[in-house]
Amino acid sequence: MPTTSSLGDRREHVRFDVTGRLWASLEFHERVVVRNIAPGGALVEARWLGAHEETRAVQIVLRAGWPELSAITRHVSRLTDEPGDDRYLIGLEFTHLSPAASENLERFIRDWARENPAV
Repeated sequence: MPTTSSLGDRREHVRFDVTGRLWASLEFHERVVVRNIAPGGALVEARWLGAHEETRAVQIVLRAGWPELSAITRHVSRLTDEPGDDRYLIGLEFTHLSPAASENLERFIRDWARENPAV
């Protein structure tokens, strides 16, 4: 008969304690403001939920129905110094783009430049 380490522990299998860093996945969906975009990356304005010194992998959908683009964060800075303002400028670098994704990205950049001539 198996023994338990504490009174009332009714686990069926042995539980291992893990220490140190582990890979994890976190998914949340948020709209962002595109401040600038180029074939290599984008500068977006959004709320930032992570630690500022960490590089994060993100998935971006530029338009509904388009495939996701992979990117990593390269820069994060507060938009303002006002208390309670949790908006940040986030610099993203696109990674591992397929030929189709690159073509969609170039089309999006052309359309975006037409719609935002002052930027």
